[in-house]
Amino acid sequence: MLVETFSQYGVGLPLALAGIFRVVPTTYGGLQAVLCVGYAIEFIVVYWILRRACRSQFLAILGLAVAMVATLVLPGQVRIAFPSIGPLRFGLPLLIILAGVLAAPTRSRKGMPAWVGLGALAVAAVWSFEALIYSAGAYLGIAAVSCAIGTGAR
Repeated sequence: MLVETFSQYGVGLPLALAGIFRVVPTTYGGLQAVLCVGYAIEFIVVYWILRRACRSQFLAILGLAVAMVATLVLPGQVRIAFPSIGPLRFGLPLLIILAGVLAAPTRSRKGMPAWVGLGALAVAAVWSFEALIYSAGAYLGIAAVSCAIGTGAR
């Protein structure tokens, strides 16, 4: 599956995993190591989003704790049971949301350029069809909010 793949869902995920498994052992433990790193990065991104959007460290830590409990602890949760339901699927939309939050200008600094979110959307288009749909929804939502509050796209 990881060599010369052709998938109706997208080729980015199998090719990325093939590249990772050149360094990490192709075992269940190797896949779990990749997923643990992915979850750690996902939680860091969630914290950055909340910290920048809420402007309160307390609310950011509280939101991160809720996200971690909802992801890792709740009974009946299948998000960790399957490798495809986690950062491999939902990581790119979170990066687009982070790019949208960082693109908002503040009093002290200019926002990040809008092309960063578009670049993540382009990666999502190759990654998988589902990632494209989730990422496009996130990108369009951010664009709608920025137009509604008057910052507009730059």
